[in-house]
Amino acid sequence: MPPAATAAPLDMDRISFRIRGIECNGADQGSGEPMLMIHGWGGGASNFRRLWPSIATRYRCIAPDLPGWGDSDKPRVPYTFEWYADWLADLLETRSASPALVVGHSMGATIALFFALRHPDKVRKLAILNPIIRGSDGVKRETRLLSMPGFRRVAYWMTSQRWFLRFISRNFTERTEGLDEKDLLLVGKGTFASMIRTIKALKAVDLTGSLKSVAVPTLVIGADADREIPVEQSRLAAGIPGARLETLEGCGHVSPLERPDEVAGLLVNFFGPGSRRDRPPQW
Repeated sequence: MPPAATAAPLDMDRISFRIRGIECNGADQGSGEPMLMIHGWGGGASNFRRLWPSIATRYRCIAPDLPGWGDSDKPRVPYTFEWYADWLADLLETRSASPALVVGHSMGATIALFFALRHPDKVRKLAILNPIIRGSDGVKRETRLLSMPGFRRVAYWMTSQRWFLRFISRNFTERTEGLDEKDLLLVGKGTFASMIRTIKALKAVDLTGSLKSVAVPTLVIGADADREIPVEQSRLAAGIPGARLETLEGCGHVSPLERPDEVAGLLVNFFGPGSRRDRPPQW
């Protein structure tokens, strides 16, 4: 039976920590086995907030706003997936949280795969939600346009406009339960560099030849009503040796917010029950 993730509207306890001289906002909450949670493009740690009552009561959950996003610093860095993977490795070392269970959503799932390939000793198990494996057919045409010369400056300006954020939100999901305007406004906290460079990286990514080298137990969660990333990308990810594929029916792109009960149930079933508490010690 999946744990009840929406029984109480409990908030994440936010903290700040410095990694590689970069001031990062996020959460490090709970006790037991560490779990690293990596958000996607235009998101932040709060994308996992509806999972928190079920997950942070079982594991020590570490969820940063990635550099360039949310309330973290916006440094002059490459914003490549290799750079993010190495930065996250330093994060786990600094927080004495390695090896960890690793959860990534959307672009965060792609980063999680780079992390598992570059730092396999720091990953015990891996769960990737709505991943992009091959950018050539995983990034839709409208999203690809955001990084095109001559349009990207206009596109960046448009991400500060609420009407545009409401418009693009229709690309994410068939249903809007669990989503609200503050989730959309997270996009506006990115910078021109973090937005455009990561879209360019997503367009160019192709992990199909590397999946066989992922050497940790892996859970893939796709969604058949995802309007942003085709569910076929999750089926590609199931090419990881021994990977388990689960598909959420009628769910859109932001599965941790749209279907927290089901996602939490799948994670707990895959990772193990953890150290069950009514509430983390910090609450």
